[in-house]
Amino acid sequence: MVNYGVKTITKLKKQRLPEKPSEWKLKNNKKTLFIETPDEVLLSRLSYGPNFLQYGNAKKAALREGYVYFNPTIEGVELNRTTLQLFDIDTRLAKVINKTQEPTSVIRLLEANEASKLMPEIDWSAFVKTLSLYSNDFLGNYTPQALPILFNTPETTAGMIRVLAQIPASLLLKYLQTKVALSLTKCEFLTLNALPLVKQHLYITDTYPTASDRMNFKNSVTEMVDNIINSVRDMGEQTSWIKNDAQTYAVFTDKLNKMKKSVCYNDGLDDPNWLDAKYSDFDVSSDDDFYKLYYKAHQYSAKSILEEKYDSESDVTQWFAFYDQWANQISILIATLGSQTYSPNYVPATVYGGIGFLIGHEVIHAFDTLGINWNSEGYLKNWISKKSKKSFDSMTQCVIDEYSEFTYNGENGKVYNLDGVQTSGENVADIAGLRAAYNAFMNHPDRSKPFPRPPKLRSITDEQLFFLAFGRFFCMPEAPTHQELVDVHSPNKIRVLGALRNFEPFRKAFNCPVNSKYAPKKHCDVYAESDAQSMTSNVAVFTAMSIFLVLFDF
Repeated sequence: MVNYGVKTITKLKKQRLPEKPSEWKLKNNKKTLFIETPDEVLLSRLSYGPNFLQYGNAKKAALREGYVYFNPTIEGVELNRTTLQLFDIDTRLAKVINKTQEPTSVIRLLEANEASKLMPEIDWSAFVKTLSLYSNDFLGNYTPQALPILFNTPETTAGMIRVLAQIPASLLLKYLQTKVALSLTKCEFLTLNALPLVKQHLYITDTYPTASDRMNFKNSVTEMVDNIINSVRDMGEQTSWIKNDAQTYAVFTDKLNKMKKSVCYNDGLDDPNWLDAKYSDFDVSSDDDFYKLYYKAHQYSAKSILEEKYDSESDVTQWFAFYDQWANQISILIATLGSQTYSPNYVPATVYGGIGFLIGHEVIHAFDTLGINWNSEGYLKNWISKKSKKSFDSMTQCVIDEYSEFTYNGENGKVYNLDGVQTSGENVADIAGLRAAYNAFMNHPDRSKPFPRPPKLRSITDEQLFFLAFGRFFCMPEAPTHQELVDVHSPNKIRVLGALRNFEPFRKAFNCPVNSKYAPKKHCDVYAESDAQSMTSNVAVFTAMSIFLVLFDF
């Protein structure tokens, strides 16, 4: 399946080891295989349930189309029967995920032979040996039996493998063929998935044709990133449970000082000579047809991933920004910085209220419910003191309790309660990320510099413009309900409401009355000193929140 880029149980990926090689029985490898449930499988798993039949029917139609690609003569009852069998496999895999999905921080490092004992349906040593055929450098000094493999959610992976192992061989072959066929349906997938560096190079050089334009743009964004990182540093200085705890304060500042930044794109990606060197051993022929080229390209892509020639996570043509806890690095990709979100010539209020919030959000992920488990070097390590951990837990529990009271309307008219635990890390990043961006904006030397204002903005203050830009950032269609229910992000309306109602400068900017829906007296102070009584989980607060939600009309 590697040859076609198909992700059934996991995607092909290497990851930083959770501990320093010197602290484990490792040899010379700094990275190893990383086994995790593919994002597209996680987000679509409710499509197979009875509450979202329209999406299930769409999945069946896609499976039907894929199967016919390999078996064009099949039709009628036999085609319908096979389609339902294929859909049943997807459904069983989805049930495994819903049942066994562990917290994101459940990680196990196993040698290949140890993994085979935990998951005997797969010979992991043989799997490793097969991958080593793609790259002579993959194994290093390890044998296939001894290579350490990193499992992000081992119980989920084991459950999915058990499902596939129970399927008759002939049906499993049909299932895998269908998945391959679905990956071949669009010609652009050839460059999207198999030759990613070529596509990204063309995107960058087409968008910004000259080297000077590209450099000026990167420098401008990098300056904003630095300003926001400094703003987060100031937030730590002003938060007593961080500042007054030597252990916690030391690592908090160290993570920020050592935080890597990938701004717009990695160095070299806009250089054709660099690109030629990356693909110097990619052998193609003018006689290759599309399918052979597709096959060769995916083989080469697998080789490149195993040899770490490029980061498979960072496709700069996609609207995306993220924090990688394993590398202590934030990435702000160039496609995210389009004309609707960023220009060096835009006024600070609109820049920091929009893309600045996104940067702040990603920086805060280094210190959210997941990020605090990694130190400044990107290794799994408990660095926060027990005393500070109590303050951190109290802070995040406030956010969990508050967001658990939010509701949203599904496509089917049903009202759903938000899962405050599932979304806690993103909600913490939203609230504190907004604060980081706002403080950086307020410290910007040009924040009050006059600019030509259209009539509707002449009475708007710079602070109000900042928050309008923040709200505009989320002006986009909501995700389908079956995805929102499993997403770690809150729905967009709740992301806006939740962040603003926990941020006092917003209340002041718009003169919101105390205890109005955007200015509750009891709220959560995230990476900030308390400016009001923290929200607690009691009946009175829940009642107030219920009334607020009835009035909510954003």
